[in-house]
Amino acid sequence: MNQHFTSRRGRVVTALLLWALLLLPASPQMTAQESSGADPMVFLPLWTHVPSGRLSGPPVWTRDGRMLFAGEDRRLYAFSGTGGRLWRTDLERLPATTVAAGRDGSSYVGLSPNLIAAITPAGRIRWSVAGPDAPVAIIPSPDGVVYGVWRNGAVTARTVRGAAVWTVQMAAPVTATPVVTAHGLLVVATGDGALTAFDVVGTRRWLQRFPVPVTALASGERLIAGDRAGGLHHISATGSVLWSRRPSESAIRDVLLDANEASVLRTDDGTILAISPTGTTRWRARPPGTRITAAALTDEGVIYAGTSDGRLIALNRDGRLLADHPTGRSAAVQHVGITRGGRVVTAGDDWVLAVWCVSSCAQVGPRAALWGHPRGGPGGTGVSPLYLGRSVEAYRDILDFIFLEQAASSDSVESQRRALADIETRVAEGRVGTAHVYVVELLVSIAMGGPVGRGRTPVAPSERERAMALLGELGDHTVSARFARILPAEPSPLMQSAILSMMAEIESDPDGDVVTAVSALVQPERTALTPGVGLAAVGALTSVGRYNRAEVRIAARETLIRMSSSEQVSPGVRAAAAHGARTLE
Repeated sequence: MNQHFTSRRGRVVTALLLWALLLLPASPQMTAQESSGADPMVFLPLWTHVPSGRLSGPPVWTRDGRMLFAGEDRRLYAFSGTGGRLWRTDLERLPATTVAAGRDGSSYVGLSPNLIAAITPAGRIRWSVAGPDAPVAIIPSPDGVVYGVWRNGAVTARTVRGAAVWTVQMAAPVTATPVVTAHGLLVVATGDGALTAFDVVGTRRWLQRFPVPVTALASGERLIAGDRAGGLHHISATGSVLWSRRPSESAIRDVLLDANEASVLRTDDGTILAISPTGTTRWRARPPGTRITAAALTDEGVIYAGTSDGRLIALNRDGRLLADHPTGRSAAVQHVGITRGGRVVTAGDDWVLAVWCVSSCAQVGPRAALWGHPRGGPGGTGVSPLYLGRSVEAYRDILDFIFLEQAASSDSVESQRRALADIETRVAEGRVGTAHVYVVELLVSIAMGGPVGRGRTPVAPSERERAMALLGELGDHTVSARFARILPAEPSPLMQSAILSMMAEIESDPDGDVVTAVSALVQPERTALTPGVGLAAVGALTSVGRYNRAEVRIAARETLIRMSSSEQVSPGVRAAAAHGARTLE
């Protein structure tokens, strides 16, 4: 026993000395003697699992402590913290992204060649939708939307039920895993050097361009971007660059942030670097004879890293080596993560997933957050661990939405009216908050007319009209295009007027869908328009023509000119159409 301990201690000391020679501090205070004097840390294997193929990304954890991962065997796994398999779901396709954990216990994963799938907490596939290209990342946000980011630069937002909310097409392919900032903005990096931030309703909030594409993003209280040329950029909440440095000659692959907002970088050449909050390089290191292939970071600044020859190492915040542990396998460690209980998880090209205790297994790991993946995970949810306090309100709003949905879906007309009255009060008082997309989705289902209840009872026209008015007040620019598809086929003049009034209130028509639908509605060969519908059509055409691109304005004006001379509409409508056409000249 003593000989074994002495031998192991000798190997640790030798490794520490080698690391001291390879560690390149940025300040003279860190010496080789200080590095070699650190107390070694011991990794103890807790449990292992061997899936049939390498993983699609690092394991992630749900709020209740389950570990989720997907692999080449086309299956999604859920394990307990003690290693017991809870369930296994056949995805039927190769997973293409890291699994993302939603706040409600659901999980999301991208599948080859072009799908996103949502899985219930029990492991059943809830829905899957096709996209325009291979999925890059899925990010379920506390704001109530599930963001899908696709390789060709498309960005989509859906509700947790899979309903489309908005879509934006970027000008170039995506080059880094997107993040949601502490202020709730989705930030996407593309190959043209652009970094673009969108809010929950798809509005572009800011755009910043860099000479080379960004390859890594991290968000805490601030946004940090690493680029292909080894540059590092500190970006404010409004998108301005506060400072830029170039700490590496190699592309930056991971940016990790600790509780003090200090950064740890992993570069293409296998080096790790510690960067201060002001951008100063504190130290850099690369293990002897190998390179860093994955890294994770605790709130306290402890770095756990895997190497290309299958080792697991630990460094403290000053770069001192705490452990250099062979995992027993020679394959590269591709993923390193930290569980909520402070365990370290590794997974590699040899398909082995291992969970390690640190020293006595009593060490406290990263503080459990209300939302988001632990700081050490470059994958996970992609949501900033410092997401602002709005998340508490968002959760309350979502619970309210569940109640509202049940009321609105009831066969009781009185329950439907109570739900609408509740929403009307929220909109009037500005209390929709971060449940915006949920409320919009509920109003759309009511405004569409049903049937919605268990007995398939259609929604009354008066309730549909109220829902349309509320949609107009909320101003969601995705709604007009959805109702444009059903407007020409809507038989009720009352609902035609309600739809048109809602479109006029929202004003948005980026693709010309509203003008096309209204033009089809007012065709001379159709049944003569009632004066109410005619005036509402004029209002919609004038509004979208005034506030959208030139092609939309021209098309709206041409339709108004045609209406001003049509015998199919009343004199009052003809006069209103002529006035509207003049305003669009």
